[in-house]
Amino acid sequence: MSPLVANVVSVSVRPLSLSAPFDFDLTLGSYASFSPPLPEAVDLYAPGLFQRVLRVPGGGLHLLVARPAGSVERPEIAVTIWPQPAGPDARALLRQIEWMMSGELDLAAFYKIARLRDPVMAGVTSQLHGLRPPRTPEPFEAVVIAITEQLTSIKTAGTLRARLVARFGERLMLDGQTFYAFPTPASLASADPAEIRRVGFLTTKAVSIVEVARRVVDGTLDLGGLATQPYEEVFRALRSVKGIGPWTIAYALSRGYGRYEAVPDGDVALRAAVSQRYRQGARVTDADVRMALEPLEEWKGLAAFYLIVAYAVDRYGLFGRSKVL
Repeated sequence: MSPLVANVVSVSVRPLSLSAPFDFDLTLGSYASFSPPLPEAVDLYAPGLFQRVLRVPGGGLHLLVARPAGSVERPEIAVTIWPQPAGPDARALLRQIEWMMSGELDLAAFYKIARLRDPVMAGVTSQLHGLRPPRTPEPFEAVVIAITEQLTSIKTAGTLRARLVARFGERLMLDGQTFYAFPTPASLASADPAEIRRVGFLTTKAVSIVEVARRVVDGTLDLGGLATQPYEEVFRALRSVKGIGPWTIAYALSRGYGRYEAVPDGDVALRAAVSQRYRQGARVTDADVRMALEPLEEWKGLAAFYLIVAYAVDRYGLFGRSKVL
């Protein structure tokens, strides 16, 4: 059982006001439902409760505990921070959690273009109203997560990633419980790929993880600087790392940068969702997926995320929701 703390002493409670609509449990449960509830996991979720260790830039670790305090159409989140941060650090931490929950994302604009151009997607967005794609605090984490999830199940990747976190991540102790922070580039750059291989990852993935970390540390890969660069430049920079391809790049763009102009090629769940909803069950290719989502333009990556979650609801009945029609 994940070490979720439901009774943390309120040392710093601050409300976050996010743009509507925002469904707290659908958003945060969309990833947690696929991952095994391991103590070494970084993102800890239970209905109505989310916990995450975050790092103040140039400072220490803090546990953030978030709970919904409003409604889907009038969203607010109550955030408790432990230990008590200084004023500037508190503001930095709150900006991180707002970013992670896609608080500024204009879902209304996405829903409007879906209604105007894609009746299938309009139905999906209606059923998953308020779903926002969770993000990582830094793009480095998104790139590493994407590498770990290449060509394997999310549950398997989550199990191995928890071992990676336990081996290379920093720890924060709270009331006798241990919480983990995602490894920094420096901690993974100092590792030998063989160490990461012993965690359980394939050699190719271990090499890619270490290479990304070392290039971030030595400055030859500026992940932060790519945030505002054109897609072609982001693609070129990430593609230069051995073991990173289009699927990994699309994943990193969405979860690490909050950008949705790319559709993940080779995603089995996405192909199945497009087959079911757009092609009456006929076999589809990646080209068919791109063609189906092209009318949504800069929102097509977000549409892909919605379809993947809808596929999970249909197949596994997640989040207490019935089949998406």
